[in-house]
Amino acid sequence: MSVYFIEGVAQSPGNPNWPAIMQHAHDQNLRPWCGCIKGNSKALLCIVRYDGGYYLRRMPLTAAYHAAHCEHYEPPMQLSGLGQVHGSAIKEDATTSLTALSLDFPLTRGVPRGQVTAEGTEHESVRADGLKLTLRGTLHYLYDKANLSQWYPAMAGKRSWFIVRRELMQAAAATKAKGDFLSDLLFIPETFTLPNAQDIANRRVKLLARLNADTKYKMLIVGEVKSLEPGHNGHRLTFKHLAKESFRVAPDLNKRIEKVFAAQFALWKELENTHLLLIGTFSKLTSGIYDLESTCFMNVDQHWIPFDSQYSYQLISHLHNASRPFRKSLRYNLKSTVPMALATLLDTGTFPTALYAHASGERDAYAENAAALFDDSKVAAWFWQTDTEAMPALPAATRHFT
Repeated sequence: MSVYFIEGVAQSPGNPNWPAIMQHAHDQNLRPWCGCIKGNSKALLCIVRYDGGYYLRRMPLTAAYHAAHCEHYEPPMQLSGLGQVHGSAIKEDATTSLTALSLDFPLTRGVPRGQVTAEGTEHESVRADGLKLTLRGTLHYLYDKANLSQWYPAMAGKRSWFIVRRELMQAAAATKAKGDFLSDLLFIPETFTLPNAQDIANRRVKLLARLNADTKYKMLIVGEVKSLEPGHNGHRLTFKHLAKESFRVAPDLNKRIEKVFAAQFALWKELENTHLLLIGTFSKLTSGIYDLESTCFMNVDQHWIPFDSQYSYQLISHLHNASRPFRKSLRYNLKSTVPMALATLLDTGTFPTALYAHASGERDAYAENAAALFDDSKVAAWFWQTDTEAMPALPAATRHFT
């Protein structure tokens, strides 16, 4: 059980008085610190209030201060696409404990509906620079901020859509974009249960009030895809836990989905027990129909860990089966051709281990990336040449995680 210090007193979430302790600390604007590091170092945390509860979150700019085995630890940002966007598209304020995002997509109507940008196959997923976050970058930020890209063996069987939604909304509650809290701009369908159907519907009306106020407004949606099927004047998109509400997908947008995200849909259909997540912007037409205006898709496994290829799914599955703790690296705005660690093992002793999976022609570029990271951050490296060899043995674990 994790230990945290509040006003110098060791406290644990296992304490029956934990909710009251958290509320007191929040109301007094106290900064707990994590007990993962022994000695004089203090890895400070903040307390976020969301939906009537109080939750611990890592303070901005403090990820490296936590021990590798700590749930608040985050590998060096150069291991993922975070390094490209941090400080520009993502700005953390240690004083307020809030994060501000610069988004490269609008949340009000401006560009006439029906225009399609004729860019490459990673459009709506990547940007050449890190000045603003794409849709994919925004979803990756939320996933990392919510610690959903991190996995420990003890989490097996405990991560559900209820947990995923709760953690994403908590992350959004500590984030601002377009001058508003991201939680006010983001809609994530609640886990549907028949006995609570009316209460859920009432809360949904309240959450979507921005769209009812003015048809010029848009919102973000993150949801698990249930189906995308032909409908009247376009296609109909439905989400799990939101089956009675469908979203119109205009013909031009559907063509782009079929072209750009064919691989994501193929993986979803081929790999059992996986999920397909969507992040997108949507509006409400005067007819009352919800209209999806831009979108990006992300594959996640049965434990809700993201993957983007067969070999990344294979490696993540192997890590699960071997009961290894790890953090999945996410690309944010980075193109798929940029070398990046696939994941980081957290139980390999003094140094965590970056896991690289690459084709033979990319070996030098990936090795160079790993060497630079070791020089800067002392992160060990493991390589798998996916097109010419079987998966090598993983580095030995030196710490047992529960």
